[in-house]
Amino acid sequence: MEQMDGDTTENNNIREAVNIPDGRPKSGRVWKVKKTVRTSAHCRKGVLSHLAKTFDERQAIRQKLALVKEVEKEMLENRKERKREIRQRTADKHKRRMENEYKNSEYQVLRPEKLKTMSKKQLRAVRKTSMNQNGQIELVNPWSGRASASDSKKQRK
Repeated sequence: MEQMDGDTTENNNIREAVNIPDGRPKSGRVWKVKKTVRTSAHCRKGVLSHLAKTFDERQAIRQKLALVKEVEKEMLENRKERKREIRQRTADKHKRRMENEYKNSEYQVLRPEKLKTMSKKQLRAVRKTSMNQNGQIELVNPWSGRASASDSKKQRK
């Protein structure tokens, strides 16, 4: 019996020295890593775990975390600023496009009586304009009712 025990230890030593792989697991779960340490042997956080590090080490970790948070906050602000700029540019572009479309359009003045006889499909094409306080002509919602009857009506052709 004693001789057998010696043989198994020799085989284990040879196996470790040559570094023979264990082979593919029977379950097929090749991604699973073989345990080297027992779970019960792991150090766990206890009541006095804060004493494992010195005060200076803890302060250094806090400072690193503060720097990381500051950089992260800066990155978020930059992203928000970029999005704000993009939104502003698209709004300006839309406004310019509407102004150019208005400048390029043809119009005719319509009487209110004619509007009453128009079908819904024709009314969708009607655009109402009014002059604001700066003297610029702008498109107005025709159904708002706040503009006077003297305002001109515009129909796109």
